[in-house]
Amino acid sequence: QELGFDLQASCCSAMVRRYRTASTALRIFALTVVTLIAQRFSTPGYAVKGSWEGEPLTLDEVIRGEFASILHPLEPKIGLPAITYRRGGLALTADKGHLSVDYSGKFGKEASVNVHVDDDEIWRATFQGENNSLRLHGQGLEPDRLTWDASTASSVADVGDVSLDFDYVGRYNLTVQRHLLGKVRGAEFGAQLSATNDGVLGRLEARRKLPGDAEVVYRLENVRGQYNVADAKLVGILHGAIGGGEATLRVAQDFTALGVYGKYARKVSDGHVDVELSHEDSEFGYNVSYSHDLADALQVDSGVLVGVDRTGVYGRVNVSRPLAGGVRAAYEVTGRVGSGFRHRHETEIAQSLRLASKYGYAQLVQDKAKGPRLRLGYEFEV
Repeated sequence: QELGFDLQASCCSAMVRRYRTASTALRIFALTVVTLIAQRFSTPGYAVKGSWEGEPLTLDEVIRGEFASILHPLEPKIGLPAITYRRGGLALTADKGHLSVDYSGKFGKEASVNVHVDDDEIWRATFQGENNSLRLHGQGLEPDRLTWDASTASSVADVGDVSLDFDYVGRYNLTVQRHLLGKVRGAEFGAQLSATNDGVLGRLEARRKLPGDAEVVYRLENVRGQYNVADAKLVGILHGAIGGGEATLRVAQDFTALGVYGKYARKVSDGHVDVELSHEDSEFGYNVSYSHDLADALQVDSGVLVGVDRTGVYGRVNVSRPLAGGVRAAYEVTGRVGSGFRHRHETEIAQSLRLASKYGYAQLVQDKAKGPRLRLGYEFEV
């Protein structure tokens, strides 16, 4: 019995030594493989996140030990990273459940070629020269899935910049552009012509600098395929500095309507004034707002915005500041009071209190539409 016990102990000891040796060899082999792989490519970072939103009363379930309604939405959702292996002009990529191969290289002396193939046998190839390109698309070797389009561009003396785009079904777009046709009394004239299967579109533009860094632009263009002057579209733009701000006035007229649009923006101390006015289809529109940074006055990140438009008066106040442990607190309240015939009795107020760190957040939101809601979530980079 003692001999049997010693023999069993000896066998067990030998098995343990072999296991340790094999385990050590396996660790060394795995470490070697990982090292070799790391020399070829490295896994990029990815995000892990989860979120939940519900009524604050849902926390009563947590007190009772019922966590399912909260923990299920908070289960991790991982943005799987794309892993790419590169060697020379060849790249192998695993991304979003698919494998793809890309190749980039020279094609002749002046052209380059880029080829992409994925595991669905969908492929594309691009040949790019100095002034022209050819793009092919297909799936496998099926000829009826093959499509292509091409483009070429050049500059022609006394004509202008000429470009042509066309494809395998005969669609085309020929564009001729002359940035400067000439100058007349300080105004610069330019023109552009575009011809497609649907007809020709022509545009004539005049541009002139005015005193005070102002500029006026006038455009005349036809509707593609329609060549009556009465159907043409006229656009006039005046832009310049006025009263310490930037102002733009645009007037557009076609054969159906006249539209007038204006914008004005100016910085006032720590605030900013924005004014937008419009008149189109017999309707007058406006939006006037003032925003002010309160950081200097309150010694915390904060700001206020008030404005008025066609639907009423609106505003926003926001305050945020850092707390201990890398946590930041933020509070925001927004409101709108309706005005006018349709919006006189409408009042909307929404509030939000948020505590957040680099790992997660808790937010309490209240508005008129949904009532109070609690949001919990987390997100971090790996």
